[in-house]
Amino acid sequence: MKKTTLTIVMFSIFISISFSQKWNTMIDLGDMAIKTTHSHNEMINSVNNSTVEGSMFLYDDFRPGNLIIKGDTLIEGIKFRYNIYSKQMEMVVNNDTLALIRPEKVKNIYFDRKSFIYTAYEEKNKIELDYFQVLSEGKSNLLLHYKVIFIPKNPPATPYSTGNPNDQLEQSKNYFYQKGDKPAILLSKKSKNILESLSDKKTEVDKYIKEKDLKATNEKDMVEIFQYYNSLK
Repeated sequence: MKKTTLTIVMFSIFISISFSQKWNTMIDLGDMAIKTTHSHNEMINSVNNSTVEGSMFLYDDFRPGNLIIKGDTLIEGIKFRYNIYSKQMEMVVNNDTLALIRPEKVKNIYFDRKSFIYTAYEEKNKIELDYFQVLSEGKSNLLLHYKVIFIPKNPPATPYSTGNPNDQLEQSKNYFYQKGDKPAILLSKKSKNILESLSDKKTEVDKYIKEKDLKATNEKDMVEIFQYYNSLK
């Protein structure tokens, strides 16, 4: 009898542990994400067909990462792919492909050693919302914004133009700075403009740039400038 009782107890513990482990792998994002639609997949296929040059994605494959919901709730076990063209963060969760539809609820998204935020920015005198890669974080964030534009194929070649028989997806990127909760502002890659954006510590930053011989046209140097500024009291 004792042996039977022990066997039942051990089996119950095993079932409990197995269920617990399975349960912990399940991720519920609630109303924050939906399965990608048929029309969405058709759009991806049409733009990614063999006659289109370039890519709409930051990376074509999904990469492991995690996200932090506002309120500091960490959700792990997600794979991400950033669709720059549609401004959509796509995810693989529990073997489903999802699109994040409530990015305003997310504090940070991390994948491929990069951190992304969804925030407001100013463009052509309008306030827009989009994803930005965080290069330096502090009193003034240095942000990287990706953009993809669709360029239709050109007419056949002429004596005045080489033409292009294929449609194109052209990627570009711009740098922004953001202080507090204010919309991010486009940052020109010139030392003068960087100093103006960090005007409250202009003297210290200018001295640091000259001593280190940093170039505003170099991304690594820009990051160092902002990290130095953010370290100042």
